[in-house]
Amino acid sequence: MTEKVTREAVYKAVETIIIEQCNLAYKGITEIKPDDNLMADIGIESVDFLVVVFEIEDTFDIKIPMEEWMQKAANSGAAAKDNYRMSVFVENIYGLIK
Repeated sequence: MTEKVTREAVYKAVETIIIEQCNLAYKGITEIKPDDNLMADIGIESVDFLVVVFEIEDTFDIKIPMEEWMQKAANSGAAAKDNYRMSVFVENIYGLIK
């Protein structure tokens, strides 16, 4: 995806990928709120999260630095939960696209 995209478009695309790849509609989840924690609130497991990351990378033609992000999360203590908050996750992805 080479054209300029908006944050809103990235959010919607990421939301759709997560819902589809994690089969969340089966659990009754059809939308993800900005403050939702993808692991704690939505219940995405680490294996599913990797599938989501690969799909996002393919969709936006980017490389997500997961090791770097995970290291930051490990070093940030309580703030680590914010790294998996939907709005923060989308903002990080948007930053890679720009």
